[in-house]
Amino acid sequence: MLLLSTIMSFFESLATNLEKRLSPNADKELVNKFKVLDPDFWPVGDGDIDMAQYGEQEIADLCTKFKLPTIPVRQSFRDFKDNGGKKILNDLKPLFRCLRTLPASNADCERGFSEMNLIMTPSGASLDLKTTAAVVFMNN
Repeated sequence: MLLLSTIMSFFESLATNLEKRLSPNADKELVNKFKVLDPDFWPVGDGDIDMAQYGEQEIADLCTKFKLPTIPVRQSFRDFKDNGGKKILNDLKPLFRCLRTLPASNADCERGFSEMNLIMTPSGASLDLKTTAAVVFMNN
């Protein structure tokens, strides 16, 4: 029974942590920062915005979040803006890869928790963590 409570508290902690990371406001903020990589969102004909400085802070914030080197990524972003977003330089590619790894939703995680709850019944509580993980994997 102790193992079951330990496993359940682990998954509750994991769910809480994911909710904090994937809160709607955090998602919006992150998506807005990534918009600077899409030329369709770049300001056009707006004299109030200096294109030379456009996106600099967002790129720096994204580099910090994803632990990428700021200076080369920022320089590649400047070159990316100069060529109108037509060519992505090598130093900017890791940031685009980070964009592709963001989950669209937490539905997969929720399905995993539901599957775990179906397996971790009182009769299945004697399963160790490795066996339980294998059963969850095979059921998906």
